[in-house]
Amino acid sequence: PGSDPDIAAQHLFTDRGVDIAILHPMTRGIMPDRHLGTALAAAHNAMMVTRWLEHDEHGERFRGTIRVNPDDIAGALREIDKYKDHPRVVQIGVPMQSRELYGKPQFWPLWEAAAAAGLPVAVHIEGGAGIQFAPTPSGKART
Repeated sequence: PGSDPDIAAQHLFTDRGVDIAILHPMTRGIMPDRHLGTALAAAHNAMMVTRWLEHDEHGERFRGTIRVNPDDIAGALREIDKYKDHPRVVQIGVPMQSRELYGKPQFWPLWEAAAAAGLPVAVHIEGGAGIQFAPTPSGKART
């Protein structure tokens, strides 16, 4: 269902009575090459916007999370700038796994751009095939 807007719309809107669905596309987590990670996030974003958010029949009921690569702040800022005015983009997504803690100053431009765009940041654990860091500084969550 996650690959087809018509099937997802049937399950969510018709069968279950959902009014609005927020999409949070999964990426492959942190990639060894920051440029590859940014390219994958940009491809996810373009597909989600064109295939889901601008869908002729169901697009008005979908909202989207744009994915950005926190290892490439310049690339992340480009993605935010590209989609910040799209009426159905409602948040920014980053992987929970990170090489550095997200409170460090190198990430501040990313958080400032999200705040300036009025977009909350969603942090989500990724199971991808990128670099497999523990999701928290204390290791993998047990509960």
